[in-house]
Parts: sequence; structure tokens; C-alpha cells
Amino acid sequence: MLIGPAVLVGVVVSTVLMQYAYDMWAYYVDEVAPYMVAAAAAIFAVRTALTRNPLHLILTVLILALLCREIHFTGTGKGIYAALVIISVWTVLWRKKIAEPMRDYRLVSWLIAAAWTYFMAYLVGQRLFSAKHIAIIPNEKAIHTCLEEVVETAGHVLLIVSAVVGSWRRAGRPDKGALKNEE
Repeated sequence: MLIGPAVLVGVVVSTVLMQYAYDMWAYYVDEVAPYMVAAAAAIFAVRTALTRNPLHLILTVLILALLCREIHFTGTGKGIYAALVIISVWTVLWRKKIAEPMRDYRLVSWLIAAAWTYFMAYLVGQRLFSAKHIAIIPNEKAIHTCLEEVVETAGHVLLIVSAVVGSWRRAGRPDKGALKNEE
């Protein structure tokens, strides 16, 4: 949970020290962001195919929705909220199917960190830390875009980590290590 705030503080400190480098940061991270989200979607799609895990399927669809938003397809700015509602309803309907996969603490921990970091990027995007609201970031007006893009990119990195970590065991199959302990 501290990764997102650490990135936020790191960007603020680095932009204060480097003065005008923040425009460059925002440009480059915005260029690479769709590829990062696509990588996370691809990894989760492979993971879904190999494991037949319903949680991985839901996450694949969620990340594909985020990818459409990141590519800036028409309507995805507001459409992402509709997608989040639909995916949330789907998750509730499948709550029994995903109960076991949700016990994978490695996956779930990284997903929570990614979600928290995306939420922080959202707060930056809503100008919560500006002089109009809570003036706690120096020069927020000048570094706003950079700050939002870099924190969002940190969320993308955490999403990729989430896609890789955790169990890749096929859903519904018992863990061989657990069977040995029972004998």
C-alpha cells in the first residue's frame, strides 16, 4: 500500500529538484502506458487459459477495459465507469466461484496495491492536492499531468506484477503439497 504514495512523493521531489524535466516524464510514461496495460492483459489471458480460474477471467476483462481507456478509444473516458459497474456485478454473481482463488494472498495483495495506486492517480487527476482543495503538493499546477501519469504508470507496473505472481495451478485441482500433508 505504500508503493503508490512513495511514487507520488518521489515524483514531487524529483520534479522540484529537476525543475522542467516533468514534461518529459509525462510524455514518455504516457507513450509506454498502453503497452504496459496490454502486457498485463496478455499475461492474465494466458493465465486464464492455463488455470481456468474464474478470478483470472474477471481480471482479464477488467484489464481489457482499462486498456481501451488507456488507448483513449472514443467513449472510454466515461465508459470505464460503466465497465467497472458491470464487472463488479459479475464479481458479486461469481462470488462463490472466486472465493477459493481470492485466498491467493500474493495475487490479492498486489492487486490491492495496484488498485490503491490507481485510486491515488485518480485523486491526482481530480486535482485533490491542488491549491483549490488541499494544497500539499508544491507547484501542483505545473506538475499535475506528470504526477498523474507517473502514479498511474506505477499502477500499471503493479498490475503486471499481479499478473505474474501467485498460483498458476489449474483451478479445481488440489495442491499436491497439501495432499502430502494430509497423508
